[in-house]
Amino acid sequence: MKKTLIFIILLFALVLGLNVLFYYIYFPGSTVDGNTVSWNLRPEDRHEPMDKQLFFTSEKVSLHEEVTPKGFFSYSYQLPKKQLFTLYPLHLTTKREIVYDEGKLTQNVDRVMENLPKNQEAKDAHLSLKNGEIILEPAKRQISLPDLKGLTALAKESIAKGKFELSLDAYFSEPKVPSSELRLIANDWKKRHLLCKDYSWNLEGKEYLSLFNADFTLNKAKATKVFKEYFDEEDGGNTMWMVNQEDSLPIFLKALEENETTWEPSYMRVSRTPDADYALHNGIAVSLNRQWLWLYRDGNVVFEAPVITGNPNKGYGTHRGYWSILSMDTNTRLVNTNREGYSYDVPVQFWMQINNEGMIEGIHDADWQWAFGTDHYLYGGSHGCINLHPQDMAGLYYQCWVGMPVWVY
Repeated sequence: MKKTLIFIILLFALVLGLNVLFYYIYFPGSTVDGNTVSWNLRPEDRHEPMDKQLFFTSEKVSLHEEVTPKGFFSYSYQLPKKQLFTLYPLHLTTKREIVYDEGKLTQNVDRVMENLPKNQEAKDAHLSLKNGEIILEPAKRQISLPDLKGLTALAKESIAKGKFELSLDAYFSEPKVPSSELRLIANDWKKRHLLCKDYSWNLEGKEYLSLFNADFTLNKAKATKVFKEYFDEEDGGNTMWMVNQEDSLPIFLKALEENETTWEPSYMRVSRTPDADYALHNGIAVSLNRQWLWLYRDGNVVFEAPVITGNPNKGYGTHRGYWSILSMDTNTRLVNTNREGYSYDVPVQFWMQINNEGMIEGIHDADWQWAFGTDHYLYGGSHGCINLHPQDMAGLYYQCWVGMPVWVY
């Protein structure tokens, strides 16, 4: 009986010893993650530092903010808890987890949020004009970042998935009308201009832009005012041709509206009101002071033209008086010698003699003259004849006849 009890005690001690032994040492035939670990010491859980850092990123706003420093994360390798009475081969799998200080993570996220863009509503870019200046109000993207709690939760979720660059692009929304789109339009408007070649009148820059409203529609009232002021001044001294403002204004306005770069006005002959005191029923009236000629038929003016008469400062002033056409000729030559002894021989297409005064005076074309209807006659006038532009003389000649009255006053 005593021996039996001793055997039982020894057997119990042996079993207990073996269980204690294989609590600390792997049982023969055991594996960990597929690797044989027979008779190896059973280790405690272990930690391994990670070289990862958490960043908040966004391609939309070129964002790359460091949230955690190096060494903030580590891997924890965990095995199933040790148990007694495992006198058989174990086949274990290691469980790996990312571990970090969650409190410090929240603090780091809170710190980084100070550097993140502030939340705002989206705003489209807007382009306008003011006093000839282009004003571009830039667009604003919508920003709707989560609060500290939400952003921390997103960070934890990303870490759990093993992703250490958390994109915030989803919280940045672009406006429907970006600044870049309107900047192109603004640059196009800055380059616009409108040239009237005949007058070398080039509207550009602020002068051009000032003709448009804030919404870039044409301010027709202002454009009309600029048009009239320009041609009233430019054509004020013209004696041959001038811009027909009534016909040309619509062309000008259309060119502005359709972004044309050049335009051509419509022209009309310059007209001057005749002197009522010298009106004729039929005949030609010539004003020396106004340097103008009118042709009357049945009491109405049927033709008019600017002229250059004799130079009074050299003693060749055209003689005033009530004359008549004495003779008419075409393609002839004017041959004479003036008081200074200078001889001339010039061809003319049309000639109408009106008197025998001075060096014989008549009406004829003069392609060498240029400033008809001005005070040019005072220093560049003729020897007494009434000079017309060749085109005007051609229009006058065939409406006249020998004997037609000519009143020079």
